[in-house]
Amino acid sequence: MRGETVRNIVKYGVFLVLALSLLAVITLNYNSEPAGINICIDFIPYTHEELRDNSDIIVTGTVKEILPPRWNTIDGKQPHKLIYNIEHPDDVIYTDIVISVNEYLKNPLSSKELIVRVTGGMVGDFSMTTDADPRFNASEKVLLYLRKDSNPSTKDIGHEHFIVTDYYRGKYTLTDDGKAITPDETVTLEELLSTINQSTTNS
Repeated sequence: MRGETVRNIVKYGVFLVLALSLLAVITLNYNSEPAGINICIDFIPYTHEELRDNSDIIVTGTVKEILPPRWNTIDGKQPHKLIYNIEHPDDVIYTDIVISVNEYLKNPLSSKELIVRVTGGMVGDFSMTTDADPRFNASEKVLLYLRKDSNPSTKDIGHEHFIVTDYYRGKYTLTDDGKAITPDETVTLEELLSTINQSTTNS
């Protein structure tokens, strides 16, 4: 498995880009036009084995509902002043996705529904976008590698939820002909299940 040092270097590069984006946002806020943040992230993708091993749960299911985006403030509305620190953006917009679970493939829970939280969305005239977190569509069939939210800005807000492991690489769209698709690759569902089941067999 690749060392965490490399991934930490990438992480700090990510937030440097975000800091520059926030400077642009502050300038835009003086105008009457809509403002926003675009978070660009460059990361080293996990292998299928690393996705499996670094996920708390793995599921197949269907996107049941995409909830309205919210700020991570008490009332869910835009803060008067955006605050930023080097580890995490303190003020973020997030969107919760309700997943109807078809099958748990790792660490099954009793619930038939899960909430998956992604960064981004539009609240009022302010938008936050990222090229890293996955996009979801209503009624989409998916295989998801998920982990607990450890971001101090969002982990304690609302109901229990998960985030996608390794950004968009941990979300596969499932097709009727047995394919599993991300923006970077197309594999068979059978191939992913085989890798996941290897861990179950060896544990």
